[in-house]
Amino acid sequence: MVGVFHSPEPVRRRTGVWAAGTAALALGAAALLVAGLREEEPAAAEGVEGVERVDVAGAGDHTTESVAYRNHPPAGGPHHPIWQNCGFYAEPVQDEHAVHSLEHGAVWIAYEPGLDEAALEPVREAVRDRRYTLASPYPGVEGLTLVAWGYRLELAGADDERLDAFLTAFAGGTDVPEPGGPCHGGVGTPV
Repeated sequence: MVGVFHSPEPVRRRTGVWAAGTAALALGAAALLVAGLREEEPAAAEGVEGVERVDVAGAGDHTTESVAYRNHPPAGGPHHPIWQNCGFYAEPVQDEHAVHSLEHGAVWIAYEPGLDEAALEPVREAVRDRRYTLASPYPGVEGLTLVAWGYRLELAGADDERLDAFLTAFAGGTDVPEPGGPCHGGVGTPV
Protein backbone atom coordinates (compact mmCIF):
# COMPACT_ATOMS: atom_id res chain seq x y z
CA MET A 1 0.00 0.00 0.00
CA VAL A 2 1.28 3.29 -0.96
CA GLY A 3 0.98 5.91 1.72
CA VAL A 4 0.25 9.50 1.14
CA PHE A 5 3.00 11.65 2.39
CA HIS A 6 1.99 14.98 3.87
CA SER A 7 4.57 17.59 4.38
CA PRO A 8 4.91 18.57 8.05
CA GLU A 9 5.27 22.22 7.00
CA PRO A 10 1.51 23.14 7.11
CA VAL A 11 1.19 21.49 10.52
CA ARG A 12 4.15 23.49 11.81
CA ARG A 13 2.64 26.70 10.47
CA ARG A 14 -0.72 26.00 12.13
CA THR A 15 1.03 25.12 15.39
CA GLY A 16 3.10 28.29 15.21
CA VAL A 17 0.04 30.45 14.53
CA TRP A 18 -1.85 28.76 17.38
CA ALA A 19 1.10 29.25 19.78
CA ALA A 20 1.49 32.91 18.80
CA GLY A 21 -2.24 33.52 19.23
CA THR A 22 -2.26 31.81 22.62
CA ALA A 23 0.76 33.86 23.75
CA ALA A 24 -0.91 37.10 22.63
CA LEU A 25 -4.09 36.22 24.53
CA ALA A 26 -2.09 35.33 27.64
CA LEU A 27 -0.17 38.62 27.49
CA GLY A 28 -3.40 40.57 27.01
CA ALA A 29 -5.03 38.82 29.97
CA ALA A 30 -1.96 39.48 32.13
CA ALA A 31 -2.01 43.17 31.20
CA LEU A 32 -5.68 43.45 32.15
CA LEU A 33 -5.05 41.65 35.44
CA VAL A 34 -2.17 43.96 36.35
CA ALA A 35 -4.25 47.02 35.45
CA GLY A 36 -7.08 45.72 37.62
CA LEU A 37 -4.78 45.10 40.58
CA ARG A 38 -3.30 48.59 40.50
CA GLU A 39 -4.46 50.71 43.41
CA GLU A 40 -6.63 53.39 41.91
CA GLU A 41 -8.55 56.12 43.64
CA PRO A 42 -12.23 55.34 44.12
CA ALA A 43 -14.28 57.20 41.53
CA ALA A 44 -15.96 59.18 44.33
CA ALA A 45 -12.61 60.65 45.47
CA GLU A 46 -11.73 62.03 42.05
CA GLY A 47 -13.75 65.23 42.50
CA VAL A 48 -12.41 66.05 45.98
CA GLU A 49 -9.34 68.26 45.63
CA GLY A 50 -6.54 67.65 48.13
CA VAL A 51 -7.46 64.09 49.17
CA GLU A 52 -4.34 62.12 50.10
CA ARG A 53 -3.91 58.35 49.93
CA VAL A 54 -2.58 56.93 53.22
CA ASP A 55 -0.81 53.60 53.72
CA VAL A 56 -2.83 51.36 56.06
CA ALA A 57 -0.23 48.73 56.95
CA GLY A 58 -1.53 45.99 59.22
CA ALA A 59 -5.07 46.55 58.02
CA GLY A 60 -7.61 44.31 59.66
CA ASP A 61 -5.40 43.28 62.57
CA HIS A 62 -7.25 43.43 65.88
CA THR A 63 -5.39 44.33 69.05
CA THR A 64 -6.23 45.47 72.55
CA GLU A 65 -2.80 47.14 72.78
CA SER A 66 -2.05 50.77 71.98
CA VAL A 67 -1.01 51.26 68.34
CA ALA A 68 1.75 53.64 67.25
CA TYR A 69 0.10 55.06 64.13
CA ARG A 70 2.22 56.89 61.55
CA ASN A 71 -0.44 59.52 60.88
CA HIS A 72 -2.63 61.44 63.31
CA PRO A 73 -5.49 61.03 63.20
CA PRO A 74 -4.93 57.57 61.70
CA ALA A 75 -6.73 56.56 58.52
CA GLY A 76 -6.49 52.80 59.00
CA GLY A 77 -4.30 50.01 60.26
CA PRO A 78 -4.45 47.70 63.27
CA HIS A 79 -7.31 48.56 65.61
CA HIS A 80 -9.32 47.52 68.65
CA PRO A 81 -11.84 44.69 68.17
CA ILE A 82 -14.64 47.07 69.25
CA TRP A 83 -15.54 50.06 67.08
CA GLN A 84 -16.39 53.64 68.08
CA ASN A 85 -20.08 54.52 67.89
CA CYS A 86 -20.74 57.10 65.21
CA GLY A 87 -21.88 60.55 66.30
CA PHE A 88 -20.52 63.83 67.62
CA TYR A 89 -18.13 63.81 70.59
CA ALA A 90 -17.05 66.77 72.75
CA GLU A 91 -14.08 64.79 74.12
CA PRO A 92 -11.32 62.91 72.25
CA VAL A 93 -11.96 59.27 71.37
CA GLN A 94 -9.45 56.43 71.33
CA ASP A 95 -7.72 56.10 67.95
CA GLU A 96 -7.95 52.30 67.91
CA HIS A 97 -11.75 52.32 68.30
CA ALA A 98 -12.22 55.05 65.67
CA VAL A 99 -10.02 53.17 63.19
CA HIS A 100 -12.30 50.14 63.55
CA SER A 101 -15.24 52.38 62.60
CA LEU A 102 -13.28 53.48 59.52
CA GLU A 103 -12.90 49.81 58.60
CA HIS A 104 -16.71 49.62 58.48
CA GLY A 105 -16.96 52.63 56.13
CA ALA A 106 -17.17 55.54 58.57
CA VAL A 107 -15.58 58.95 58.13
CA TRP A 108 -13.91 60.51 61.17
CA ILE A 109 -13.96 64.29 61.39
CA ALA A 110 -11.14 65.18 63.76
CA TYR A 111 -11.54 68.81 64.76
CA GLU A 112 -9.30 71.34 66.46
CA PRO A 113 -9.87 71.34 70.24
CA GLY A 114 -11.35 74.58 71.49
CA LEU A 115 -13.26 75.54 68.35
CA ASP A 116 -16.26 77.72 69.21
CA GLU A 117 -19.83 76.50 68.82
CA ALA A 118 -20.42 78.53 65.65
CA ALA A 119 -17.44 76.84 63.95
CA LEU A 120 -18.60 73.40 65.16
CA GLU A 121 -22.26 73.69 64.14
CA PRO A 122 -21.64 72.62 60.50
CA VAL A 123 -19.70 69.60 61.82
CA ARG A 124 -22.54 68.67 64.21
CA GLU A 125 -25.03 69.06 61.37
CA ALA A 126 -22.95 66.92 58.98
CA VAL A 127 -22.69 64.12 61.56
CA ARG A 128 -26.38 64.38 62.48
CA ASP A 129 -27.49 64.21 58.84
CA ARG A 130 -25.31 61.27 57.75
CA ARG A 131 -24.83 57.69 58.79
CA TYR A 132 -21.26 56.43 59.13
CA THR A 133 -19.75 59.64 60.47
CA LEU A 134 -18.15 60.51 63.76
CA ALA A 135 -16.50 63.70 64.95
CA SER A 136 -14.27 64.40 67.92
CA PRO A 137 -11.64 66.88 69.02
CA TYR A 138 -8.11 65.76 68.25
CA PRO A 139 -5.04 67.33 69.89
CA GLY A 140 -2.67 68.74 67.28
CA VAL A 141 -5.28 69.19 64.55
CA GLU A 142 -5.74 72.71 63.19
CA GLY A 143 -9.15 73.23 61.65
CA LEU A 144 -10.43 69.82 60.54
CA THR A 145 -8.81 66.61 59.38
CA LEU A 146 -11.17 64.18 57.67
CA VAL A 147 -10.15 60.54 57.48
CA ALA A 148 -11.69 57.53 55.80
CA TRP A 149 -10.08 54.10 55.43
CA GLY A 150 -6.86 54.90 53.53
CA TYR A 151 -7.67 58.58 52.81
CA ARG A 152 -7.31 61.95 54.51
CA LEU A 153 -8.12 65.57 53.81
CA GLU A 154 -7.11 68.61 55.84
CA LEU A 155 -9.43 71.63 55.88
CA ALA A 156 -9.06 75.08 57.45
CA GLY A 157 -12.68 74.95 58.64
CA ALA A 158 -16.13 73.46 58.25
CA ASP A 159 -17.18 76.14 55.77
CA ASP A 160 -15.02 74.45 53.11
CA GLU A 161 -17.29 72.80 50.51
CA ARG A 162 -14.93 69.82 50.40
CA LEU A 163 -16.28 68.71 53.80
CA ASP A 164 -19.55 67.67 52.19
CA ALA A 165 -17.78 66.29 49.11
CA PHE A 166 -15.50 64.07 51.25
CA LEU A 167 -18.45 62.80 53.31
CA THR A 168 -20.42 62.08 50.15
CA ALA A 169 -17.45 60.23 48.65
CA PHE A 170 -16.53 58.10 51.66
CA ALA A 171 -19.22 57.88 54.39
CA GLY A 172 -20.75 54.42 54.14
CA GLY A 173 -18.30 53.55 51.38
CA THR A 174 -17.68 50.04 50.15
CA ASP A 175 -13.96 50.40 49.38
CA VAL A 176 -13.14 49.29 52.94
CA PRO A 177 -12.26 45.91 54.52
CA GLU A 178 -15.69 45.46 56.21
CA PRO A 179 -18.26 47.50 54.25
CA GLY A 180 -21.58 47.90 56.02
CA GLY A 181 -20.20 46.86 59.39
CA PRO A 182 -21.95 48.48 62.35
CA CYS A 183 -21.34 52.04 63.45
CA HIS A 184 -23.42 51.67 66.63
CA GLY A 185 -23.39 49.09 69.40
CA GLY A 186 -19.69 49.64 70.07
CA VAL A 187 -18.07 52.03 72.56
CA GLY A 188 -18.73 55.68 73.33
CA THR A 189 -21.74 57.86 73.91
CA PRO A 190 -22.02 60.75 71.47
CA VAL A 191 -23.43 64.05 72.79
